[in-house]
Amino acid sequence: MGLKDAPIKRTLTHRLEGLTFAQSAAERLCESVGAGGDAFHVGLAVREAAVNALQHGNRFDIDSSGIGELVSSYTRVTSRGGKLKLINLPPRVQDVLTITQLITVFEVYDTEADALASFS
Repeated sequence: MGLKDAPIKRTLTHRLEGLTFAQSAAERLCESVGAGGDAFHVGLAVREAAVNALQHGNRFDIDSSGIGELVSSYTRVTSRGGKLKLINLPPRVQDVLTITQLITVFEVYDTEADALASFS
């Protein structure tokens, strides 16, 4: 099933306390970056990664493109001094990140509140 065939809800973005939150039906990602063009560029990459997490009925999956976008987003965010946190991952996405050992790279939180608290 290609990305075009996947029933994905549009990504919603909002800002809170200087953080940008990108949300999709499959996962929630939050990033902390500076303002301006870099923030916009990184925000686009994070939203692209969210869209690459595919939903099949009630089962969520992430394909190799989605993993690649997550890694690229992580690299972009951290190279600019920011932090990328994954929030409320579906079990299948958590499994894929565990199998690929990327779970040790990303900070994963159950709730948005936990992710926000981790910035303190």
